[in-house]
Amino acid sequence: MFSLTNFGLKFMFGSDNNRFNFSAVIFFYIVYCFHPNFSITFLITFSTTLTHLLNSLLFLEIFLN
Repeated sequence: MFSLTNFGLKFMFGSDNNRFNFSAVIFFYIVYCFHPNFSITFLITFSTTLTHLLNSLLFLEIFLN
């Protein structure tokens, strides 16, 4: 069965244990290109919110399965 959360985690962190988030770097670079007054605090807040969202999705997926 195709798991969206596992795909998201593999897309975010890679299949190995490498924590360098390459796709997020590309995403934030695109956002930075469209918003020149892009702030670092928004980047930190958005990344932590995204991490919490992925963790809650993973918990829901484990709980429902």
